Amino acid sequence: MNRKLSKIFLLTFGLIGLVFLALGLGFLWYYTHQTSDMVTMSGYITGFDSDGDPLVVYIVDGESYTVEGGISSTNQHVGDEYKLFIDPDDPTRAMDSTFLVMGIVFAAMGAVFALAGIITAVALGSAARSREALLGYGRRVIATVLSVDVNRSVNLGKVHPLRVTAECTHPLTGTTVHIRSHNILSTNLQPGDRVEVAFHPSNEKKYAFDLPEEANA
Repeated sequence: MNRKLSKIFLLTFGLIGLVFLALGLGFLWYYTHQTSDMVTMSGYITGFDSDGDPLVVYIVDGESYTVEGGISSTNQHVGDEYKLFIDPDDPTRAMDSTFLVMGIVFAAMGAVFALAGIITAVALGSAARSREALLGYGRRVIATVLSVDVNRSVNLGKVHPLRVTAECTHPLTGTTVHIRSHNILSTNLQPGDRVEVAFHPSNEKKYAFDLPEEANA
C-alpha cells in the first residue's frame, strides 16, 4: 500500500484513538472529581429496573436511601452487596464506579486504536520502502494489465483502495503468471495497458509493480 494510504490509516486510527482516549480521560476526571470528598460504603440490591440496572438501598445515620446503580451484571441478585460512594455531608449525593469503569474502558480502547494506527503505518511504510528498493535491483519485465479491481477487504471510511491484476512471463521460471499489485488510491490504467514489474533476483514469489505516478497520488 502506498505512503498516502499509510498516512490515511494513521490519521483514521489515530483520530479514533484520540476521541476514545479523550472520553476515557474525561470520565476518569469526572469520577475522581466527584468522589474526592466522598466516603465508600456498602449498600444492598433490593431489585432491578426495566433496564436491568440494580436498585440499591444504603443507610446513613439510621436513615434509608435508594439509588439506581449503573453497573449491572447477570451475577447480581437481590440482597447482594453493592459498593457506593456517599457524600457524608449530603447522604442523598451518591454514586458508584460507573464512570471509573467507563473511563478505563474508553481509555484502553483509545490506546488500542492509536497503537493499531501506529503499527499499521510503520508496517505499511516498511512495505513501501521494501517495494521501492526492489524496483531498484529487481529484474524488470513488462506485464499486461488484466483488470483493476476494488479491494473491498480494506475499508477507509467509505473509500476502498484498488488493486491491479496483470499477466507476464516470470523472469526466473519462464512461466506465465498472474500477479496483483499493492493497494492504490486511484489509477488511469485500463485492461490491455502495459506496466513494469520488478521481480526479486532469487525469490520468485517477491515482486513489485512500478505503477504510473497517478496510481500513487
